[in-house]
Amino acid sequence: MVTVRVPATTANIGPGFDTFGCALALYNTLTFEETPSGYIFIGCDEAYQNEENLAVVAYRKVMDAMGLPMPGLSVTIQADIPVCRGLGSSAAMIAAGASAANALHGSPYTPLELLGICNDIEGHPDNLAPALLGPIAVAAYSYMALVPVIQPPIMKLLTTEKERQIVMKPLRQVSKKEKIIFPIVVTIFVALLVPSAGPLIACLMLGNLFRECGVTERLSKTVQNELINIVTIFLGVSVGATATGATFLSLQTIKIMVMGIVAFGCGTAGGVLLAKFMNLFLKEKINPLIGSAGVSAVPMAARVSQKVGQEANPGNFLLMHAMGPNVAGVIGSAIAAGVLISLFG
Repeated sequence: MVTVRVPATTANIGPGFDTFGCALALYNTLTFEETPSGYIFIGCDEAYQNEENLAVVAYRKVMDAMGLPMPGLSVTIQADIPVCRGLGSSAAMIAAGASAANALHGSPYTPLELLGICNDIEGHPDNLAPALLGPIAVAAYSYMALVPVIQPPIMKLLTTEKERQIVMKPLRQVSKKEKIIFPIVVTIFVALLVPSAGPLIACLMLGNLFRECGVTERLSKTVQNELINIVTIFLGVSVGATATGATFLSLQTIKIMVMGIVAFGCGTAGGVLLAKFMNLFLKEKINPLIGSAGVSAVPMAARVSQKVGQEANPGNFLLMHAMGPNVAGVIGSAIAAGVLISLFG
């Protein structure tokens, strides 16, 4: 027997309709118990007491994915999410059924894998994702704020005082033509190499093109000011709405936080060590601190490189040098995400 508590989502409300969603502090609670045969429903409307019940459909979908026969089920339902009100009641049932089947059979699938398995039942992932992945959104933006805490000790541990004092020569002047060609080439290259990462990279590069082409000043200013502010507000509200005690204060969230910290630590160490390795073959040495900026925390990681560099040499200005690997980290992360989506759905 297993009990699953699944939140409502906002994906069918307002301007975020079928586009984005966040989990809400309103829940359906379902208890599943396998039986020899048949289906028993308690607390469920009679119209849904059959094998077409979405919780049962999702349960069967996961059992099929595991290659196991579908058992009978006894399902007790406490439904606090209203039906047909745009709060993801169907997605909650699907998430509950999938999670229960997974839990009762050794949890072979991660939440992301369950999302991939059940996505075609719901038809669009914006409802399911908040129900299954609420803690991830909270944790992801929390550990980003820890970059100034995580990186400096690793940077200082892996470099000497002399290396941190290295002064790099000024960057060359980049022509306007190069600035215009760059976003176009990157978008085409990524779209051909990893199509699933194309939309994300295209959005990033479109902003660059607006700014550099010189003929879309109004659009460029809108993107840099009004639009980014609106998106930030929606993002903050969406993430904040999932930060309930039940969602955030859980073992799963702690695991995600630890994974994020380890990932940033490994990325920081890898960048510093690679820069040190390159210095073995270069006449003009690279300050290894800029290697730590090769993660997707923009521009925070570049600022950390600048700060640590100036602590060793007050006349050292590494910010613009560090922004190169910092932006490369964003592009690389998007490509890596596209590869993972291609491999695991």
